[in-house]
Amino acid sequence: MKSAQLTSIHLCNSMKVKREDMGKIKILNDILIDKIAAGEIVERPSSIVKELIENSIDSGSSSIMVEITKGGKEKIRVDDDGEGMDREDLILALERHATSKILNEKDLCSISTMGFRGEALPSIASVSIVTMRSGRGLALPGHEVHAKGGKILNVEEVPPLKGTSVEVRSIFFNTPARNKFLKSNEVELSHIIAAIQRLALSFYELRFTLKSKDRLLFSLSPSSSRRERISQIFGSDFASRLLQFSITGEAVELEGFISNIGDGRSNRSGQNFFVNRRSIKDRTLMGAAYNAYRSFFPGSHPYLFLFLEVNPSLVDFNVHPAKLEVRFRHLGEIYRIVHNAILSVLEGEKLHSASARLSPSMSRQTGLHGVAHHGSSAERASTIKISEMQVQEEVPFESRSQDIKILGQHLNTFIVATDSENLFIIDQHIAHERVVFEELNAQLQRGTVERQKLLFPMTIELTPAESSCVKAHQKILFNAGLIIDDFGPGTIKVTEIPTSLPLNSIPGFIKEVISSLLLEDPEVGCETMTELLSMLACHAAVKAGERLAAAKMEYIVESLLKCSNPYYCPHGRPITVKLGPSELMKQFKRRE
Repeated sequence: MKSAQLTSIHLCNSMKVKREDMGKIKILNDILIDKIAAGEIVERPSSIVKELIENSIDSGSSSIMVEITKGGKEKIRVDDDGEGMDREDLILALERHATSKILNEKDLCSISTMGFRGEALPSIASVSIVTMRSGRGLALPGHEVHAKGGKILNVEEVPPLKGTSVEVRSIFFNTPARNKFLKSNEVELSHIIAAIQRLALSFYELRFTLKSKDRLLFSLSPSSSRRERISQIFGSDFASRLLQFSITGEAVELEGFISNIGDGRSNRSGQNFFVNRRSIKDRTLMGAAYNAYRSFFPGSHPYLFLFLEVNPSLVDFNVHPAKLEVRFRHLGEIYRIVHNAILSVLEGEKLHSASARLSPSMSRQTGLHGVAHHGSSAERASTIKISEMQVQEEVPFESRSQDIKILGQHLNTFIVATDSENLFIIDQHIAHERVVFEELNAQLQRGTVERQKLLFPMTIELTPAESSCVKAHQKILFNAGLIIDDFGPGTIKVTEIPTSLPLNSIPGFIKEVISSLLLEDPEVGCETMTELLSMLACHAAVKAGERLAAAKMEYIVESLLKCSNPYYCPHGRPITVKLGPSELMKQFKRRE
């Protein structure tokens, strides 16, 4: 039977006759296969920059220079001073799955290089025009290869050089449908800047330079530490405020920097996770960090730079085409190490290397070490049962016109009021935030947010990515009531601001807005504008801990009752706690 099947298969393969009824499944040709593979790896110009820089890092480079034109859509060039390639390797580098990083399945289970599958260069070449020049030193001739759409056109000898230069032109020239999905030059540039900055954060000992249209955007000199690199990119004042923590173990090393309690932000754009020097997206690491941070400051998002080094045999990077995700062998232990490390630094406790093992059985298997599992405030809090009284009703205000009397202020944070029957505890900040948000939304419906000119324009220093973001999002910034102009390299000048925004809130608000928009399309929709107004309302509202005059409290409560939604702030938090007579009676063991 088996022999007959093989004979039948052989006959089918040898037949030259084409028939429409022979079946629907076909083998794709190599050109189409290459384009499909490219779609998994080359999403946009920043994807190409990332892959080329990773190749440069693997080659032992100490200095990497990136030059782009029109946001990388017209040209990307990456030069390095690595070990370079000879003629044969230069040609093979454009072949699919040609790599010097792995030889067998065992190597695939212990990856220590940035690239390893040999897919990046062939995928890039299949959708662009590539010129690659490389050499191993001044004693030997260099070579240059030209390729278009994945096909090598010619190879020629060039003068001696040390390192590799890859120039990519006309991205997606042969896949026009994908070319239409690229954004404006400014947006693509912001993606490139972000990609380089992530690599620069991880490889802080290397030099990174970026030019656009012969204009130097930034040059990051080699740093002696990760904190110094963070300072180079985000500013020394920002870096100095970060809390640092570190752990050293047999199979795990962890170094992290996190914003202090109360120094967080309203969105998730400030998190950076690295595993074995790769920038990744991982729900486990994010969950560990958030659960620890929110134990101290609920509702806030921290700035976080987390650098995790794990034994290569305990982590799998071959789970995502662009290597953006990983799979840990011992996920629970990684979670606990990160979670407890952040808890400890936020509690003000000193971390020490090679702390007590989290799990003796796991430690014997893998050598994982971490922070001693001590009783944190978050863990202690979980053992305390809160009162069973139900203080939050779905609709705290029965009528928008009910007569509410202000009794006073508690902890300079809560407005205490009554309607002669019920007791209301109102969070002054989020109540005012709701009031301001609805006012801003009404202004926007009439055109743009109302703004005022500054008597003395304010200058604010920005990172290259932030500067690029401002240029890409002028329209939405204008609609939000901000008029911003260039004021030299890395500096902007703010000339007009929303009328509701206090002067001392300008830098914080603008920084938060830019961070939120950093990787967004300038053709933003209603959802993004709503988030922007929420940020503005948060910065414009009175703060928790601020002492309020009686007239101010009355204004907030009266305005709140007029809002379309007086129950929740724009971020979804309840504004008011209502204590009815029955709840109070129960607490004092009284009968109604």
